Amino acid sequence: MKTTSKCTVFTAIGCLSVAALLLAADPPAASVPPDAALAKLKEGNLRFATSEISNGKPTAARRSETAQAQYPFAIIVGCADSRTAPELVFDQNLGDLFVVRTAGNLVDDHALGTIEYGVAHLGARLIVVLGHQRCGAVKAALESDHAPMTLIRARLNGSRTGSRYA
Repeated sequence: MKTTSKCTVFTAIGCLSVAALLLAADPPAASVPPDAALAKLKEGNLRFATSEISNGKPTAARRSETAQAQYPFAIIVGCADSRTAPELVFDQNLGDLFVVRTAGNLVDDHALGTIEYGVAHLGARLIVVLGHQRCGAVKAALESDHAPMTLIRARLNGSRTGSRYA
């Protein structure tokens, strides 16, 4: 490939990258600043921890509203464990959280793309990794020599096998 055509390709890629960043920086909805989003999560978790009953959980109006569009204020990366539902743990309503759940909280290329979508297109400005004790996926990965647990174990040991990200 000629030097001129290489420059043209790199210039085009650079321009497209800048355009993508500019578009991603201006989500369609007003986003909640990260500090305010974190405060909302902490308040909700306190309600959950103290067994307070929350008002306004999924109502017909909220279901109709979120059926049209979603504007989550935070992205939660959590374990697929059925005991750790972020909407419950943080006492939030439909459409408040954009949740990515995988066994052992592992972020592969698919999960990363989902997170990127939540930031770029939905306007979320806070990403929280929600861990928990006694994770069955982590335990199984550490005790198993069989797929798919070997991939989880490899990630736990810092390997980047099978993904760009550990």
